Amino acid sequence: MITNEIIDAFAECKYKSVLKSKYKTGIKSEYETLESELLLTYRNEYSKNLYSKYDVIENFNTEKLYPPGFTYAINPVFENMEYSIGFDAIEINSKSGITPIVISSKERVSHNDKIALLLKCFIVNQIKSLNIENANIVYGKGLQTLKIKIGIGDKKIKKLSDELIQLLENIQPTEFYRNNHCSICEFQSECKTKWIEKDHLSLLGGMNKKEVLKRNNRGIFSILQLSHTFRPKKYRKPKGKSKRYYPELKALALRKKQTYLWEL
Repeated sequence: MITNEIIDAFAECKYKSVLKSKYKTGIKSEYETLESELLLTYRNEYSKNLYSKYDVIENFNTEKLYPPGFTYAINPVFENMEYSIGFDAIEINSKSGITPIVISSKERVSHNDKIALLLKCFIVNQIKSLNIENANIVYGKGLQTLKIKIGIGDKKIKKLSDELIQLLENIQPTEFYRNNHCSICEFQSECKTKWIEKDHLSLLGGMNKKEVLKRNNRGIFSILQLSHTFRPKKYRKPKGKSKRYYPELKALALRKKQTYLWEL
């Protein structure tokens, strides 16, 4: 069963989505705990605003016809045997159809927030044959609204949806890399332990997935291997640009337990 939690995790880290699909839990960081508390506060505040202005539907049914104009439904869930996708609310408009609404505790909407919402809408469009064209992210203390255009036939989102299914069915290998979410993730200690066992390149700061894969394609999979590839060469820094970062030199410093100064 693919749920909101798995999709949200997939947008942040593919490996995290696999762990969530196996009902695993880690040690939540203070940041994640605070984020959860803020999210609950914003959801309650948003619900109160809706109830004070509209006739809110609590048991939404896609088969039922609703009166002309528009209204709102709270916590609707769209599901079948494989999916259970929920939203914080939906706007029901007789002209424009259904507009899903999700609430974020962040003060800025991230790329991952958008991807997670697009995936949910894409899946709901598939399992319920709906024509969802727009969705809203309500975010921050001021409950601001960001409107997202849903590409019904978007190839990128379909590709991500297929990738998620293949990942959870173990068709694709569950390789994982360091990203910006790692520092606040509940599974960071578990991932770090596995990286240490593999001497994984993700342990080096400043190396994203693209950089790791670039080395992998050259047959370099560990920090030890990388440390033997450093070759000093003359390099002239272009004006206005920062100094180049050499992960190979950092790997060499770790292997020899020495400090190197790279002068440009």
